[in-house]
Order: sequence, then structure tokens, then C-alpha cells
Amino acid sequence: MTRFFNDKMFDRLTGGDLHPMVHALQDLPQLVFIPRGGYATIYYKAARLFEIKSGLRKCKWMFGITKKYCDNAKLLDLDWFTKCKTDLDSKEQDKYRFNLDLSKCDYDFWYRFFVCMMCGVNMHRLQHRDAEKEIQQRIMTENNTASIKEPTDYLVLDMEYQQPGDRSYGRFDMVALRWPGHMRKNPDYQPELALIEVKHGSGALAGASGMQDHLNKIDCFRPDKKFYDGLDKMLNQMHQLGLIKLHSKIKKPIKVNRKAKKQFIFALGNYSQKSHELHNIVKQMQEPKNYQLRFVTSSFIGYGLYEDGMMTLPQFRDLLAVYDSATDCGNQSQGA
Repeated sequence: MTRFFNDKMFDRLTGGDLHPMVHALQDLPQLVFIPRGGYATIYYKAARLFEIKSGLRKCKWMFGITKKYCDNAKLLDLDWFTKCKTDLDSKEQDKYRFNLDLSKCDYDFWYRFFVCMMCGVNMHRLQHRDAEKEIQQRIMTENNTASIKEPTDYLVLDMEYQQPGDRSYGRFDMVALRWPGHMRKNPDYQPELALIEVKHGSGALAGASGMQDHLNKIDCFRPDKKFYDGLDKMLNQMHQLGLIKLHSKIKKPIKVNRKAKKQFIFALGNYSQKSHELHNIVKQMQEPKNYQLRFVTSSFIGYGLYEDGMMTLPQFRDLLAVYDSATDCGNQSQGA
């Protein structure tokens, strides 16, 4: 799937009728705006909030909004929204389709719209939390909005990636770039591809879509020229839109390194270091052939990704062995 905007859509976003929407998104870093070829999706707390079509003639409606969040926020009862809405279709089970009179949709409209919808998601999340997805988005927003003076070592471009027509390698949660902070000022540096899989909860470690299952499939995913070209264009479009901030010394388009060995990273959320299930799975793991396997660790609380916190498989096994030993010593002491 193409992961960047066509020229017509990009022009509308950079200086046309959709530019006020982009301006509002720049001031709401909690939202994630991701190109999806002929459309774009906006996420909040990893909830699919809003969808915008590219405006092709075959598209009767340009916008789509998730019903449950819209209803929670009572958006359809608000005068400032209904004055801009030109029509509405509610036939789909989970989504409202509609158009807007974009000549009336200024920065204030879009800012109020997104804040209102964020409240709708927050109300839903009070009863339907999805911790794994929320961790995904926190990783993305924390690394993409880090200070230019003190950047992290990774930049996240996409969530929930799966190449259409080929599911042999499964899907992975995030497409990222390994881009060391000390190299962010270098206009000639080519960042390297890193794929990230987030795991949270006792049922996420083993079985279908578990850790070993992802390792069995990841070597089947071999990015081609079309994938990298699309990634280049997506990165540079998001930079031009001001939704990803790069150093002022970066003047020319960035190209992703095609030759470097890619990373496949596990981000394990809220697991005990003493988890026997985790220990047993890691003991059985084999390194993928085409990827450098890494495990995210941190000595501080937060979601920033740094090279110093990336452990190899042997290093991660050694870390878990330390906790194994500590547990055994504790059990022996209690027995005595």
C-alpha cells in the first residue's frame, strides 16, 4: 500500500483548503496523522478517530468518523459543527460518512473538532481500555515530538503496518527509523529501518501472534525498492507538513538506508522480570536471519527509545538470568 499523499492531496494539505487542519494537528501532538495511500487516518490513544479521503471523484464522502467517539462527544448536536457539515450518512455500522464546507473550516473549527473527539475517546477508554495500543501511540508521540536539541535515537512513521496480499510474515505494530540523536544534524546521514512489535498482557507472549510467531514470520518480510521509496516520501511529506520536526540543518530530502541490516524490536510493556513464561520463551528464541533482534529496556520511566536501552538476545537472556538467580536465592532464604 502506498504510504504517502498524491500530489493533489499534498497541495491541499500544505497550502490549500485543508491547511487549517494541519495547523491544528501541529498544535495537538497527542494526535497521530498517518498517510494511507488514497486516504489518511488520525489516531488518538491508538483509537482510529478520523479518516480523510483524497477527494477523488469516486469518493462520495470525503470524511469518516468513528460513531462511538462521535456519539460520546455529542458532536452532531453542536452548532459550530452542524453549520459546516454539508451532508451525513450513517448507514455504516461503526462510522459516519460526511462532507464539510471547507471554506468555513478554519483553525478554530479543526482545533475544537479534534479536542471534542479526543474527549469522546477518553470517555470510551474509561470502560474499554486497550493498554497495548496506548503504549504504541505513546512510543510514537514521545519519540516524534522529542526536542530537536535532545532527540531520541528512533523516529516512528507508521502504526499497524501490513502489506496487502502477503500475510506470511504477519503484521507488526510500528515502522520506525533508527536515527541516532548525535546524527540528526548530519544532512547526509541515512537512517535505518526498524520494525517494532509491542507486547502487553499475559496472553500476548505465546501462541498465534506471540513473540516466537513473529520471529518465525519476520524473515519473510523483505522490503523492496517500492517500500523504501514510499517510506522516503512519507518521511519527507510529514516533515514538510510540520508533523515531524527535523533539525534546521536538514534541507534536502532524507533517504532511508537500503543496505544496512534492519532491526526487529520487541517492546514489552509491564511484564515482571520474574515472569517464568517470558523466561521460557526467550530461552527458546533463535535470531532472525535478515534482522538484528533487539529488546527495549530503560533505566528511567518513559517511552523514549535510545540505543543504550536496546539489548541483543544474549544480553536480554543474561538480564533475565539475573532475575532468575535472585528469585531462587529469595526462595531458598524463605525456606530456611
